[in-house]
This record gives sequence, structure tokens and C-alpha cells, in this order.
Amino acid sequence: MVMPIVDVVESKIGLEQQNGIVGNLLISFYRFDLGYFFVSLSKSAHSSANLALIVWMKTAL
Repeated sequence: MVMPIVDVVESKIGLEQQNGIVGNLLISFYRFDLGYFFVSLSKSAHSSANLALIVWMKTAL
């Protein structure tokens, strides 16, 4: 079961990060050791300092 929680944060910190560009969106995937994931969506590939929409998800182990 996946439980998403949407929040807006100022920084993007992750143990592992994967980036992909879809259109003009920079999509960053972060993975943590405890099974938590979040995805940040930015309007530009160079907007790492901007606010990012974070979707937190905890997957069933």
C-alpha cells in the first residue's frame, strides 16, 4: 500500500537521487533506507533552489 503526502519544502535532500526530464519538468526521485520515497517536480532543470512539490510515499515492506 502506498500512502502519499503532498507537501512543499525548500530543500531536496536524499540518499539516492535519479533525475529525468519530461517536457519542461525536472523530476527527481529520492530513496531513503526506511522505505520512504519522494518525488520533486520543478519547472526547470536548473531550479534546484526553488520550491519543489514533494510527494512522500511509504511502501509496504
